Amino acid sequence: MEITTDGEHLDLRRDVGVVANDADTNHLVAHEGSGARKGAGRVDVGAYRRFDPEPLGKIGQQRREFGGPVALRVNPDFEGHTLPSMSEISDRYRRLSDAFAAKITAVPADKWSAPTPCPDWTARDVVQHVIDTQGMFLGFVGKELGPIPAVADDPRAAWDAARAKTQHELDDPDLAAAEFDGFFGRSRYDEAVNRFLCFDLVVHGWDLARAAGLDDRIDPEDITRVREQAEWFGDAMRGPRAFGPELEPPAGADEQTRLLAFLGRRA
Repeated sequence: MEITTDGEHLDLRRDVGVVANDADTNHLVAHEGSGARKGAGRVDVGAYRRFDPEPLGKIGQQRREFGGPVALRVNPDFEGHTLPSMSEISDRYRRLSDAFAAKITAVPADKWSAPTPCPDWTARDVVQHVIDTQGMFLGFVGKELGPIPAVADDPRAAWDAARAKTQHELDDPDLAAAEFDGFFGRSRYDEAVNRFLCFDLVVHGWDLARAAGLDDRIDPEDITRVREQAEWFGDAMRGPRAFGPELEPPAGADEQTRLLAFLGRRA
């Protein structure tokens, strides 16, 4: 369906999720997959077109690192995809947060100040960023991290405290289903965790491992999921304090190297 009006609200089925923005014609195109779940979200067309932080509220300001106007592409590969269940998201987050915790534990003491693939960030900065993001998403549903250990003093204790808060929300169906007006319209907490926080744990887990000289292999299933999600984000994910331009992977590169190149990282 094609929308030419500016600032008008468009009702979409919850899992449509793929929206294209043509900046020249101000047309917004929504692509409906065949595996849609019942329910509707509301998307502010004008906010999508301009990426004005005011109509998007707090999340528009917090996610400003995506940079530039939002331009999400229709991705035909998502045709027929269905959203994961609450339990799947909870289990995925637990697995990925455990893996991130194991990496934190394995960082040698002299590597916490080592540079990472994220410009201007040390290994400790990456952990701080991931923790801050847990708090940011809790804030969208009126919660907060509260007092937790400082990353400067004990990175593992800080991460364990932060992820416990997120996991608590995911493990309670009522809390996981909390809704908020988000970057992609009306969102649910568990779905936002799946879309953003799980994505970050995979990518920043690699960043941390790379900086510390750890095993930086990514699970093939996570490679596939992150690649699909990154393509879904499109150019909206590229900008300062986010992801750089896509790089050309070397000839014969494996799927992990190709993913990292797509995310602007050199393996």
